[in-house]
Amino acid sequence: RRPDGALAGALSLAAIESRMQQPRREELVGQLRAAAGTIEETLAQLYAARTRI
Repeated sequence: RRPDGALAGALSLAAIESRMQQPRREELVGQLRAAAGTIEETLAQLYAARTRI
């Protein structure tokens, strides 16, 4: 998210449906959430650096 709370982007996942059944789906959801968290932290650092300039 941006500093004002607006969305800065989106993530999606494309795969063959038969490869996204349980328990693999839970694993993929976890990986996608972890990636989103990493991206969100990186964006927060970038936005913070821009405001210090």
